[in-house]
Amino acid sequence: MAEQNLSPEQLRRSPRQDTEVSVRVRGTLRDGGKLDEPALVNQMSSHGVRVSIQRALPNGLVVEIQVTEGRPTTRYRVVWSVEDSAAGGWQTGMELVDSGGVSREPAAGPPTGTGTVYE
Repeated sequence: MAEQNLSPEQLRRSPRQDTEVSVRVRGTLRDGGKLDEPALVNQMSSHGVRVSIQRALPNGLVVEIQVTEGRPTTRYRVVWSVEDSAAGGWQTGMELVDSGGVSREPAAGPPTGTGTVYE
C-alpha cells in the first residue's frame, strides 16, 4: 500500500469554521481552584473548538462553556494549549464531550455551556 501524505485538513473529522464568539469557561481545576474566565471561541467544528483564554489549561481537563447566562451547557475536554504571546494569553483546543442536546453543526451558531470541570 502506498504511503499517503495527508494534510491536517484531510485528517479532520469535520470542517472548521472561523468565528469570534465571547464565552465564559467554567469549572474546577485539578488543585480544587475555581475556573470562571471570559474567553473567545476563534474556530469551531462539529467535534470541538479553539478558544483564546488568559491561562493555560491542562490536557484532559473537562470544562463547560457558556455563551449567554441561562443557555444550555456544552462540555469540552482540553486536548492542547499553546502560548499566544501576540495576544497575551493561550490558544486552547478542546474536543466536544457533551453537547447537552445543542446542535454542534458549525452553521448553526456558536457553542453554548456553563459549569464544572469533570475528570
